[in-house]
Amino acid sequence: MTSSDQTPALWNRFTHGWTKLSTMANQFFLSRYFYLFLFCLACFVVVTDRQVQGAVWFVGIICLTLVLCEDILTTTLPFLLLCVFVTECYDSYDTFIGYIWAVIPALAAVLFHFVAYRKPIKIGNTFWGLIAVSVAILLGGFGFISAEDYFSPGALYYTGFLSIGMVVAYLLLKSQLCVKRDYDVKEKFLSLLYIMGMFTCFMVFHFASENWATIRETHVIPGWQPSNNTSTFLMIAMPCPFFFVPRNRYHLLSPFLIFGALILTGSRSGLLLGAVELVLCLLLAACWDSPRRFLYVCCTVALVGLILWKRDELLRFSANVSWKDFVPENEVRFQLLIRAKELFREHPFFGHGLGYQGNTDLYSPTKGAMRWYHMMIPQVCASMGIAGILAYASQLILQIRCTFLPFKKLTTEQKGLRLTLAMSYLGLLMMSQLNPGIFCPLPYTLIGTLIFALMDGSSGTTWLHKNK
Repeated sequence: MTSSDQTPALWNRFTHGWTKLSTMANQFFLSRYFYLFLFCLACFVVVTDRQVQGAVWFVGIICLTLVLCEDILTTTLPFLLLCVFVTECYDSYDTFIGYIWAVIPALAAVLFHFVAYRKPIKIGNTFWGLIAVSVAILLGGFGFISAEDYFSPGALYYTGFLSIGMVVAYLLLKSQLCVKRDYDVKEKFLSLLYIMGMFTCFMVFHFASENWATIRETHVIPGWQPSNNTSTFLMIAMPCPFFFVPRNRYHLLSPFLIFGALILTGSRSGLLLGAVELVLCLLLAACWDSPRRFLYVCCTVALVGLILWKRDELLRFSANVSWKDFVPENEVRFQLLIRAKELFREHPFFGHGLGYQGNTDLYSPTKGAMRWYHMMIPQVCASMGIAGILAYASQLILQIRCTFLPFKKLTTEQKGLRLTLAMSYLGLLMMSQLNPGIFCPLPYTLIGTLIFALMDGSSGTTWLHKNK
């Protein structure tokens, strides 16, 4: 037998062995034991204050799973935990830029995964809303913003990843999420968000324990820089435990634990919007989980009553403000709101673009960040004008249709699953009204994109060949 005759046989043996290895790797990296290891490792990073080293460790784990595992969900939990604990690395551009070399193996692993484990490209109806938003972002500032500002590194990162980057992410992720598994992909993703929420609680409680002496003396939570970011993660995770309550009612304790963590962050946005989200989750759970409806109603009444009764003490303890001074007169957001209105009038069609540098007098961000309005609607109006308003409105309509249109065909549990995922996105959307939120590509916009890539019905195969 010649060497040319042996080549196909050797290749078949190699591919068979690699497939077997990948299957074993999928089972391990999706196991509860590996999840427990990741959770403990992330807690170790927080307790020992090794966020930078931890980021390198977790990027290494993500690269390993990308290469070994065919299932893209194996990368999800390490990515989520990494995103949570690096929120404590405020203004660390100069620190992390020293690890820019890690981008090379990370990109290589991503390319390897989506080439070696390629799947048919599928799209759903929400994809077209994503396209509309991408076009509005790319056209933002057309005819106004300077080329220097538009093509600055920071602006290119946000403009590129929020537009073309999210379109590519949707196509690649959905192609892999549509593959039939021996588990429910939506439920698995929901459980990963749940674990992320529990880890965020740990990080907040660790912060509180380190400052316990100050808290006990002043009865006020000291200022904590990542309060708004951790609140965003907590609000994304808050709805997740409700799906698991029918299986074990003790899961109902977790949303209240998350709300307690929101209080301890010291974030005004987290406190106010978290209370609203918790009440909405309880009422929604009462609608679809009828056997426990009375329990949800009792919890809702008790929660609302307690908040109204202790609102002044709660605000003073969490945010060190009274209800009357909840929004101070010198709040920068008010000035940014006026500025957004003025700029929208001047440039109504395409806005001034995300790379606009003119708001530095009101808000000076950290190195590498944008001049945010910290409010989603003014950000869309001022940065993208009428084009952005129409694009984001169309995206929202398609997302609502995606959530509720298939309800008649679903079981009660499937309805609960879709509602829970939609509520997680709503939590992100609520926090985006007072923070950059969905204008941060990693992780918030990516999480939102992933949620609807999971829920969206596919409308066919396009562009790439079918996986054999």
